[in-house]
Amino acid sequence: MLPSTVKVLIPSVFRTGLMPHTVYTTRFTDWRQSVGTLLAGAGLLPRLRGRKTVLLKPNLVEVFPPPVTTPPQLIAAIIDYIRGSLPDLEII
Repeated sequence: MLPSTVKVLIPSVFRTGLMPHTVYTTRFTDWRQSVGTLLAGAGLLPRLRGRKTVLLKPNLVEVFPPPVTTPPQLIAAIIDYIRGSLPDLEII
């Protein structure tokens, strides 16, 4: 089953100010388009520029399928989005 919305949490390591986290949402159309819209709106690429490495930490602690665990399509869409603009950034 596909989600109706996609959300991303931008941790406080990227932010300054009073609020430690911001949650961004967008309507789900397909993984690549929705993730691209979401991460562009959240300003992810400017936050990653100048860095050498980024760690993606999917939720894979259970043997259950999504939504308990992170869909592999979501991780693939995030990697494609980052590599499209920052091809030299190491993604772990």
